[in-house]
Amino acid sequence: MGAAHVEELHDDAARAQLPKWIAWTLVTLAVVALIPPLWIARARVVTSDQPRWHTFTDMDYQPKFKPQTVSTLFADGRADRVPVAGTVARGQLRDDERLYRGIDPDAEPPKPEPKQAEQESQM
Repeated sequence: MGAAHVEELHDDAARAQLPKWIAWTLVTLAVVALIPPLWIARARVVTSDQPRWHTFTDMDYQPKFKPQTVSTLFADGRADRVPVAGTVARGQLRDDERLYRGIDPDAEPPKPEPKQAEQESQM
């Protein structure tokens, strides 16, 4: 038993191409996708007289005194102020020995374990 007749299939190669409007759309999208990276690359290379654009200015432009500068705000003419007596800068309070050095000042020194003492005496 076998096939009685075999039909020939004629495949048209022109039908396998993309429609032109899809090809032009893909090319347009590729060109548009290249714009942001090229814009960023240009911004990294080109210098400008204008200051940078800040999204969040935070404390960049706050009024402040630089160290060792003159100020008309205070009678002595200095911008630096002497710290108030008794103040401690953040993170500089070192009163707790256990917390900062890991040492308990009230504890007794540890006693050597018996196995270590035997090994040291044999050496």
